[in-house]
Amino acid sequence: KKCKKKKCGGKSSNPKGPTPSCERDRETLLRVAENDGNKNFFIPECAANGKYQPIQCHRASQEFNVTEYCFCVDTETGNSLDGTGVTNGTPDCSRPFPHVREWPGCLGKTKVKFLKDLQEYLMSKADSVDRNAGVDLTTQSREEYAAVYHFRNFDMNGDKVLERKEKKAAKRFLTSVPKLKRCGRRITRYCDVDKNRKISLEEWVACIVVPKNTDVSSSSEQDKFNPFEVI
Repeated sequence: KKCKKKKCGGKSSNPKGPTPSCERDRETLLRVAENDGNKNFFIPECAANGKYQPIQCHRASQEFNVTEYCFCVDTETGNSLDGTGVTNGTPDCSRPFPHVREWPGCLGKTKVKFLKDLQEYLMSKADSVDRNAGVDLTTQSREEYAAVYHFRNFDMNGDKVLERKEKKAAKRFLTSVPKLKRCGRRITRYCDVDKNRKISLEEWVACIVVPKNTDVSSSSEQDKFNPFEVI
C-alpha cells in the first residue's frame, strides 16, 4: 500500500518548522548591515519565542550626535503602534492597543463612525444612573465611566474578566442596536488584544475609549511604520 501523507515514518525536511518572522528579519538585516557597512541600520530585538519584543529601539548616530528612537510594536508583525514613539526614552507598551488591530468588516470610516456611535450609546445608557456611586469624577471621563459601567453589567461573576457567556451577552446587547450591528458582531474578538479568549477590564476600556490623538482607521488603509520595509 502507498504511504498516506505523514504516516510513512520518513523524517521531515524541516523538523523545527518555519523560522519565526522576527528571527528571520533579524538574520536578514544583520547580513545586509554587515555587507553595507551601515551602522545606522535598524535591527529588531526578538523574544525567546521568536516574536518581536514589544519595545523596539533604533539608534542613529550623526558625527557626535546619537539619537535613540524607541517605540511599541505588534509582537506578531513588528509594525509600530501609532503614537508610542519616544526619543531618548522608554515608551509604555504595557497597555492594550486594540485600535491598531485589523477589524474585518469594520474598516476606515465605518470603524470611526461605529466607535463614535458606540461611545454615545453607552454614555446615554449610563447617564440614566447615579454617576457619583463609586466614581472618581476627577480621574474618570464620561466615556471611561460608561465603558466601566457596562463592563460591570456584563461581568456577572465580578471577576473583572469577560468570558464566553459574558462576551455573548455583550455582543447581543450591541447587535440589538441597528447602527451598531455591523461592527458589534466582532467587537469581542477585536477587544481581545492578547488573544486569550477573555476580555479584561483594561482591554475593554482601551477598546471603547479611543485616545483623542489616536487614528482608529484600519492599518490596511494607511501605512504603518515598519522599519524592515523602509530598509
